[in-house]
Amino acid sequence: MKTLRFWAAMMIMLIAPVLASADHLYIGDRHHVPGWDVTHFSPAELACKGSGQVRIDRDMIHALDEVRAAFGRPIRITSGYRSLSHNAAVGGAKNSQHLHGKAVDIALDPYSSAERHRLMLLLLDHGFTSFGTYGHIPGMLHADTRGFAARWHHGPGQPPAWFLNALEKRGWQHGSGIR
Repeated sequence: MKTLRFWAAMMIMLIAPVLASADHLYIGDRHHVPGWDVTHFSPAELACKGSGQVRIDRDMIHALDEVRAAFGRPIRITSGYRSLSHNAAVGGAKNSQHLHGKAVDIALDPYSSAERHRLMLLLLDHGFTSFGTYGHIPGMLHADTRGFAARWHHGPGQPPAWFLNALEKRGWQHGSGIR
């Protein structure tokens, strides 16, 4: 009997954090997510490209929805949620915020430098804390809501001026908490 109670307690300890964290997520698949109340983005836009699953942080997607409304132009998401296997397949970071549904990669190709700068300011103003750019993919911006400030630039060259200027304009500091 003690063994059964032990294993029952262990299961509760393992499952409780998952269930509690699920309260902050939209969970479903690319075709249907119960309770989805996001105006400018569909579940399909944020679904894992490998599995079709959706596990998106509610606060993050609502903030992005507000950014989209203020920006006044469509925002194309190239990557939202990623399953562990898909994240590994695309070479994502081991603890990528995409795994937690708190990150998006945004296609920047349709925007001028001034529009990219404005989009960055809106992301900063709506609670996005961490950003990445890529020299080998200059038309892409990573943005997430991890809770502390981080930024990176991978690949050749330096981060774009519009990117650095937006961070400076908002007083963003690497490693600081949420502004």
